[in-house]
This record gives sequence, structure tokens and C-alpha cells, in this order.
Amino acid sequence: MLRFAVSVDKDISAILGQLAWEGWPGTRVVLLFAEEDDYLAYSAAFYSNGQVLWLLGAQLNQGYPHVAMLWSEEKEVLEYLIHELTHTCLAHLPLPHWLNEGMAESLRRRITWSREHRLASLIPGRQPRSTWTELAEQHRRHWNEQTLQEFWAGASFYQNETASCLSYSLADALVQRLSERQPHFEVFVRHAQFEDAGQVAALEWLGLRLEDEMTALLGPGNWRPSITAMSEIREAMTKPALVTSASQNPAKPTPPDTRPPAVS
Repeated sequence: MLRFAVSVDKDISAILGQLAWEGWPGTRVVLLFAEEDDYLAYSAAFYSNGQVLWLLGAQLNQGYPHVAMLWSEEKEVLEYLIHELTHTCLAHLPLPHWLNEGMAESLRRRITWSREHRLASLIPGRQPRSTWTELAEQHRRHWNEQTLQEFWAGASFYQNETASCLSYSLADALVQRLSERQPHFEVFVRHAQFEDAGQVAALEWLGLRLEDEMTALLGPGNWRPSITAMSEIREAMTKPALVTSASQNPAKPTPPDTRPPAVS
């Protein structure tokens, strides 16, 4: 597992190129928990509203950025590891949540496919995740004006399993579409801002509106990111973190962040 993690981390950095965090402060840290109770107890302080309960792994950004994962089956752990280490390499950028997750899913899929023979030998019986084509009808039934604002805000990734699964799938599909616009896509990623879901950067660097890309995926609808709606959604899901770093006064909680304290 350690050799795989080191190798994959190098692959991710090579693929991301200049987007990868070059000034990482030290050693990459991955905590792999064998017991669910231990994992939940450790992770609970980084989340609110029970968001952590069904997640198998997350990049935790409070204090020293690190990955926490729950051991389940190798076929899940290895793919989660690729996904989470991508978040680690992007942790210095103020990315919209959908873009962060879409990038992680895109690299997970790319590296998994390129290492198929290796993964097959490590995790026989591994089943591929559902494709966009297989989920297209579910997407069109699920997304509406309200639920898509939750997607832009990043909240839908922490809801029930169906909403979360569709959120990762939609983020992956949107990143696939936007990444076709190279070399401008990399510039877009460097400039995309969490607060507006990347709308301004998309207009400036890609020459497109995000709602138009959503229309291509979901059909007609009011898909434009609304800063007001996103702010209200984020305010409802955010609380001050209770975990402090060694340099902080333990009696004082970390100030609340408008961004989710972790990405999964």
C-alpha cells in the first residue's frame, strides 16, 4: 500500500504539472483506520451535521493538511487513495468544490485505467464505477434549480448517498467537458474561485458560461450559479472546526471557513 501511494502520488503530480502544490510543507500524511469507530471519532471534529458518517475517506484541510481513510476492501481503498491524494496536490488552490471533486475523479479514472493490469493483480474482481451514460436518466430526474445550487455550493456532495454519487458523477462529466479546452483549462483551474463556483474564471479564461455547459449535460434549465443562493446554503452547513494545530491556542477553535473543512 505504501509503495502504491508513493507511486501514485508521483503520477498525480506529473499529470497536474504546474497545478500541483510545489510548496508542500512536509511529508504527505495518510491515516488509514482499521476500525470504523476510531475513524468516525477522529474525523467528527472536521464535519458538521453528520456529514462524515458514510464517507470512506477525506482530505482534511484544518491544521496540517492530510488524508484520513477507513479501511474497507482493497478495491475501494486504492481508488479512494488516488482520489484523495489528488485533493492533497490541489489543496493550495481556492477551487470550487465541484471542480476539486471533478479533478480528483478525472485523475482517479485516468490512473486506474492506465494501471489496470496492476490494479487487477492487487484487487481481483474490482468493478468499474457507473458511467455518465448509465446515470444520465438519474441525473435528469434529480437535478433542478434548487439541487443544482447545492451542487455549485458543494453541499450536495455531503447529502444522502444518491445525491452524493450523482454530484461526483456530474462534477467528473463537467471537468471532462471543460478540460477539452487546453491549454486554457489549466489557467481556468488556477484562477477559479470557490465563492462564485468558478463562473467568472470560466467566462474570462474559457469564454463560456457554466450554465451553458450544464445545459449540454442536463438539458434546459436555470443552471446559473447564484452567489446569494450558494452563500445561504454554505452558511447552513458550516461550523467552526474544533481541531487545532500545534501552533494554535487549544482553547480557541479554528475560525470558521466558508469552504467545507474537508473534501472527500
